[in-house]
Amino acid sequence: MTLVILHACIGLLRAAKSMAGDDVEIVIGNTNLPLFNQDLEANPPDVVKDFYALILTADAILIATPEHNFQMAACTKNFIDWGSRYYVNGVSTNIFDDKPCAVMSAGGTGGGHLAQYCVRQSCVFLNVRNLFVLFPCTHCLMPT
Repeated sequence: MTLVILHACIGLLRAAKSMAGDDVEIVIGNTNLPLFNQDLEANPPDVVKDFYALILTADAILIATPEHNFQMAACTKNFIDWGSRYYVNGVSTNIFDDKPCAVMSAGGTGGGHLAQYCVRQSCVFLNVRNLFVLFPCTHCLMPT
């Protein structure tokens, strides 16, 4: 199984890697995308096309985000926005449609539960399948 991790936090990435089984191939997704621009959505930059290709080949996705100001991180929102505007033969579609997904978070006093809530709202709208929300992480940002 190929699990693509879309992350906005290196501490969460470390925690996710340590929990994965031997039968899981982990691929780290590049979330360093330019800010979403609707003028570019029909012909996105190459880095966005690479992002699309990675998501299309994934068996499942893990979104790992910190909590910033009671919300998901801005780069998390950005890659969700790009993914929701995938074009096939000139028609806008959603790259996350029917894709299994889990969400993990860190930050704030509750371990990022408000960020998870925001990501979940977007994922429900985008028809993500089998959305799992993992327990907020309050310890994974500690130095090792």
